[in-house]
Amino acid sequence: MLLVLPIFAGITKAQSAKDFFTAVNALDYNAMESMLSNEIDLNIIDNAQFNSKAEAVSRLKTFFSANPVRKMEPLHTGTSKGNTSAYKLAKLITPGGVFRFFVYVETNGGKTWVKEIRIERF
Repeated sequence: MLLVLPIFAGITKAQSAKDFFTAVNALDYNAMESMLSNEIDLNIIDNAQFNSKAEAVSRLKTFFSANPVRKMEPLHTGTSKGNTSAYKLAKLITPGGVFRFFVYVETNGGKTWVKEIRIERF
């Protein structure tokens, strides 16, 4: 029983910006979608829109099909005082160029949701 408890705790832990970056590196669109809030602020190279989950995933697929991830270098992270929000910033290196990749998350009801993604030229 004691061996099962740590495994269960790992499964039920809240997702984070780090988990979203892991999904991006793997181009796991199902995992990305599961972490998105119902409405997300998505800005891809100066094209900012509020999108539903499905629309956001479609836009991300379009971007990553033209710019597959070669490397993602973490640059900076931050967390609010009450741990209710956080962000992560990375340098995204692709064959199509180098981008600043920003993800903002909020925790609500024990679950962490991606609320904003920005992809800008570095």
